[in-house]
Amino acid sequence: MGIERDIEVRILTSYDNCLELLDNLTRDFWTYNQDGTVNTLAADDIEDFDFKIYSFSEACKIFRERENQNLPITLTLWERDYDDSILLTIEKLENTYKDTGTHYKLNFSPGYGKRIDGASRYTDYGYYLNQLIPKLDKMGCGIAEYKCQDFDF
Repeated sequence: MGIERDIEVRILTSYDNCLELLDNLTRDFWTYNQDGTVNTLAADDIEDFDFKIYSFSEACKIFRERENQNLPITLTLWERDYDDSILLTIEKLENTYKDTGTHYKLNFSPGYGKRIDGASRYTDYGYYLNQLIPKLDKMGCGIAEYKCQDFDF
């Protein structure tokens, strides 16, 4: 038995592509590996979910290619102290909103997850949302929706 925890956020942004979004998301916030490399999927990985380590420039090429093919971009980010990892998946969505730029769905899956005090398994989403929502707001992203899920599988 395991626990799946996710924060799904749909955003509207003026960023033209996922690289601009990631550049701003990782500025003074969650970050890549300590050595500057990136854990992500290969450009053609559709079913294997075989994460590999790439240099930052190689990862950027992969992100561009996947976004151009309308494939999700999945990578590992770390809290600044490298104690907790977060799996991030970025999907570009059709934009049905008027005058808003680009529409993305971001899915954050915390690793072990911060726990609610006094509870044995429930995730403290307030911890993550108190970091994430102000960061997205500061980046100029409009939040269209967010969902938090914590469930056994």
